[in-house]
Amino acid sequence: MTLDQLPVGKTAMIRSVGGAGALRRLDEKSLDEIHRIFEVSGGKEMFDAIEEHSDRKARELGYEEGADQKYMMDVFLNNSNEHY
Repeated sequence: MTLDQLPVGKTAMIRSVGGAGALRRLDEKSLDEIHRIFEVSGGKEMFDAIEEHSDRKARELGYEEGADQKYMMDVFLNNSNEHY
């Protein structure tokens, strides 16, 4: 059975995803379904807000490219000891 064949409200155990962890490949139909779930649940709106505010803060801190890879790694790796 594939994800698109699972009836609404039913559960199933996923035994194979075509790869390990983040390396797995999902078909376009499954990706579309995941995107719809995030839209309906409000997750997409929340992540869009996080990206918008992260980009604004990055530019305030002098990152010309906004919330790019460098900014995200700096935020992840450095602790200012100003937030608790």
